[in-house]
Parts: sequence; structure tokens; C-alpha cells
Amino acid sequence: MARKRAQLAARLSQPQRKSQRLAGNSVKVQQDERFQCCIATASLDSTVCLWDARTMSSNENTPLVTLPRQDEDSGSGSGSGSGSGSGSGSGSGSGSGSDAEAEVEAVEITEYERKRRENIQRNLAFMQQMGVSTAKILAQEDTVLEDDDGVEYSLADEDVTKAVQERIYSVAFLPRTDRLVVACGDKVGHVALWSPANGVNGMKQENSGLPVALFRPHNLPVGQLIFPDSAKLLSTSFDSTVKEFDLRAAEFSVVYEADDNAGITSMVTAGTPQCLYISCDDGTVRLIDRRAPKVKTSNYLLHEKKINTVHQHPTLDFCIATASLDRTVCLWDARKISSKKNTPLVTLPHYRSINCAYFSPRDGAWLVTVGQDSYIDMFDTSSLADRKPSDKSAIELPKPTRVRHNNMTGRWLTKLHASWDPKRPNQFVIGCMEHPRRVQIFRAGRHRPVRELKSDNFASVHSINVFHPHLELIAGGNSSGRLALWRGEKKEVKDEDVKNVKTEKVS
Repeated sequence: MARKRAQLAARLSQPQRKSQRLAGNSVKVQQDERFQCCIATASLDSTVCLWDARTMSSNENTPLVTLPRQDEDSGSGSGSGSGSGSGSGSGSGSGSGSDAEAEVEAVEITEYERKRRENIQRNLAFMQQMGVSTAKILAQEDTVLEDDDGVEYSLADEDVTKAVQERIYSVAFLPRTDRLVVACGDKVGHVALWSPANGVNGMKQENSGLPVALFRPHNLPVGQLIFPDSAKLLSTSFDSTVKEFDLRAAEFSVVYEADDNAGITSMVTAGTPQCLYISCDDGTVRLIDRRAPKVKTSNYLLHEKKINTVHQHPTLDFCIATASLDRTVCLWDARKISSKKNTPLVTLPHYRSINCAYFSPRDGAWLVTVGQDSYIDMFDTSSLADRKPSDKSAIELPKPTRVRHNNMTGRWLTKLHASWDPKRPNQFVIGCMEHPRRVQIFRAGRHRPVRELKSDNFASVHSINVFHPHLELIAGGNSSGRLALWRGEKKEVKDEDVKNVKTEKVS
């Protein structure tokens, strides 16, 4: 490090060659307009240094301030959106300040950590003397998980299996409490049904054949899987078809096939399993009505570009949400859309395309979106429930809760999707690009995850994750065709812990 500083100072002392040398070594120099003596350098050694040009020489130099790269100081990087500072976090909000200080003092820290903290304090003091605002730095907090619901998840070695050969695009649980089956669809049209050896509550399952039953009903990626009941499985594909699998007969039948070769990207039941909304890559949403002997379809052009997902409000059947490649999420009144030009109830612009937009279950009080701008946005949509059908005024939603989250999966990984927990109205799961690999559970309106699932048996990005509708289970799929089954268990709360919490709240 000292040699690098000396080399840098030597180059700075030669103005005629400074620009060429610094550029060649990927070092950028910026001079403060107010303090001509102060210069800043950014180097490949992951540091930003402030120097006093009046005291530099051709020998060894010491910077005024060294600012380490943020992700070296922070615990979780950009995935959780938190930095390194000295904030207290949110946690449970209990305990007094003196107790917190005592706990900090009781923690044994390394010499490196002690020096790092001292360096941060010196940097803050210097920046304050220079008239530079340190509010953002002081506002940053260590990575602290929010209060969770008391469920601890674990991943056993036997709960990871190779289900399909290609990248997984969709995952779904069989909605039964006595039988554990996970379905997944891959890039080339396969649909697999996996029955883990250990079923519900760890009990052994009697599998009539192999643990994974593999079918190929489609030719292109299977974008959506839905169990409308415990006997049928619906699948959609980019090959323009919707198919239904009869679990008893082990046969697939065609429900719908687009005559214009539009690729189907997602699907949701429209109030009843006999009616389906599907989104397509040509910007249309189509309503499939299976109640009549002959299937009826209606096409609605809602976006100029591909629609990635369509979702229906759980209590307001007329309200649907679409997430598009055109960088917008739109809410629509299904009663007023037609085959002609349509106007959304509200348009929620984003900086880049949106992977998905889903209403929270039960009450639809939240709408979560996952975008390619590396943010998770949570919109408070509770006001929609108070809207009358005759109300023609524009809908205004509050500003969303924004969570910085690395969603840049690239071309080889399936795009990250959020998935709500049907058992809880405000909790969703999403994959994560951070190291070590993990799965994150968020609560609506919170900036930090309530839980991060990590395991020695988990070493890849699982882009698609879903909750079981009745049991404490999470299934996820990665881009090599593997499924992982996380099993949850309620933590036991002792009477003493409850009393302590109550006492702290009263005080």
C-alpha cells in the first residue's frame, strides 16, 4: 500500500505525464473547487483517498483520509440496501441505551475491526471540518434483520434434487397437507413432479416409482404453473399454449392455443379456476373462459411491449395489474377494457423493465414489483378497497417503499420473482444474488428482510421461490434444474421471554 502511495505521489509530481499515467493505471483524480490544495483519488485498490497537495513529495505520502469501498465495510452489500455506519437498526425496539452499550462493550472485536472503526470516526471528523455533509454516512446502519414471525428454516442434503435438465422458470406446490409434491417447469418445456423422500413433518413418503416424474408437454419455457385444486395442474408456455395435467390419469390436455403464435408469459385465475387471465409477449392480456362447452377468449391490447406478468386483486375481481417490458406497471379495471384503445386506472413508471408485479394475498393491501433497476418496490394499495365502482377520479398511490436489491441476473439466470406467502398477508420471498448464496423473506413496508435462509447445502442463485399454501415450506429452483426444499419450524417462546418483552415495552 505504501509503495502504491509513493508511486501515485511521484506521478502527481510530473504534470506533463500525469494524465497518461493515471489513466493507464485506472486511477482518477479530482480537485476540490473550494480547496485547491485538496485532491481526491479513486484507485483499483478499492479505496478513495483525499490528499493535501501542499505536503506531497516524491517520497512516501500519507493521505488525509482513506475511504474504503462500501461493500467491504457493510455486512450484506447492495442486496439488503444497508451500509456500514453505526446505526442501531430496527430489530425489536426493546431495551435501554445503557444495555445496548454494555452489549457492544461485551463483544470482543478484532484489531482490524477496531482500527477500521477508528478510521471511520477520523474520516467523519475530517469531512465535517471540510464542510462536507455526513448525514448519509451517519444514517447508514449495520445489517439487522427485522422482527420475524418465529419460523426457522433449514435445508437438508436430501431436500435438494436434480429435477430437470435445464433452467427452471416456474415452481408450484401441490395444495395438500398430507402429501408433499413440488412441480417445476424448465426452459425447454419439461414439467417435473418431485416427491421428496421425507414428506410432511419429516414422515417417509411412499413413492410408487421414481421420486421425480418427468413430462414434456411444451417445447419452450414453462412460464407459469398453477394447481387450481389437488387433482389438476395448469401450465403455460412461450409455445403459445395453456395445458392441463390430470394427476390421476397422468395426461396433459390442451386448454388454449394462441392462433397468432403469441408467447404466453404468465397466468392467474380470474375469480374462478374456470376463468384465466394470461399475459403475452405481444403486449396483450387474454381472458380464457372455460365455463362454456366451447372455450371463449377475449384479447385486450394493454401495452406496446411484452407483458411479463398479470395478476388479479384478491378481493376486487375487476382490478388487474400488469408488469411490462415498457418500464411500467399498470392497474386496470377489467370491466372497462376492450379490444380497442384502453386507459389504465393508474400507471406506475419504473426506470427499467419490471420482472413481476403481484398483489398481496387476502386483502391486496400491497403490490410488490421487482425491476431490472435493482429495486424492490412495495406500493400501498389498501385505498383501492374503498374505491366505489362509480368513482371516476384518478387513483393516487403513496410513494412506494423502495429496497435496493441486486436483480441483475444476466442472460444465464432466470429473472428474480417475488412470491407472497398465502398464509400471511404481508410477507414475500425472493432469491438473492449476494454471497454467500441465500433466499430472503421480506415484510411489506420494511426496508430489510425479516429472514435470510442460508445453508451449507445451498450454493447457487434460486431465482424462483414459492411458499406452500398451508405448511411452513419454501421451494425454490435454480438455473441448473435443481430444486431446494426449505422446511420451517416454529421457534418455541418461553414464558420468561414473553414476560421480558412485556416489561421492556412497559418501560
